[in-house]
Amino acid sequence: MNNLIEVNYEDIKNIVLDEMDELLNSFNNNEINTLLETIIKVKNNNGNICGFGAGRMGYGLKAFMMRLNHLGIPAYFIGDTYIPPMNSNDLFIVTSGSGETKSVLNMLEISKNKGDMQTCAITGNSESSMAKFADLSITFKSSNGGLNSSDNDQKINSIQPMTTLNEQSMFVFFDIISVMLIKLLGIKKEDEKKFHFNVE
Repeated sequence: MNNLIEVNYEDIKNIVLDEMDELLNSFNNNEINTLLETIIKVKNNNGNICGFGAGRMGYGLKAFMMRLNHLGIPAYFIGDTYIPPMNSNDLFIVTSGSGETKSVLNMLEISKNKGDMQTCAITGNSESSMAKFADLSITFKSSNGGLNSSDNDQKINSIQPMTTLNEQSMFVFFDIISVMLIKLLGIKKEDEKKFHFNVE
């Protein structure tokens, strides 16, 4: 018990928040604006958005797909029971800290080559295969500890296990993007509820 007493919640919380602040501040505003413009263009063209990511990175993106639906933008995640046919009016988004996760890279290539979709890769490696392949690449300063990438001094040395910092920051990043979309599209609070599942 003495060891538990020495681990202070406030201290750990502040370190984690500082780490997230460093990662979230590393995004490029021009890249973010391009993403927002692309999503709005897809909406205006009655297009769809589809996403894919592995593990916890994927969970953050899946939550974003859910929120887009609440904003009146049809969005899906690979593995959903139904996904409509996709075409050049649609957008495919992937997330990967390393930008080299094979399953995600394969889906990115298929979406472009077979579905003729616009593509966006959100990754911590600007030189990765995903970043180079996607039409739009959004990069951030990732943490060390990834399975598919080597550690280096340019990354964040997080106190959290493996790449937790990347994954939790994706949730916050996409929530920020959602708020920006709400403001840009003039969506009201009452409008958001219209697209939410009501049997609960």
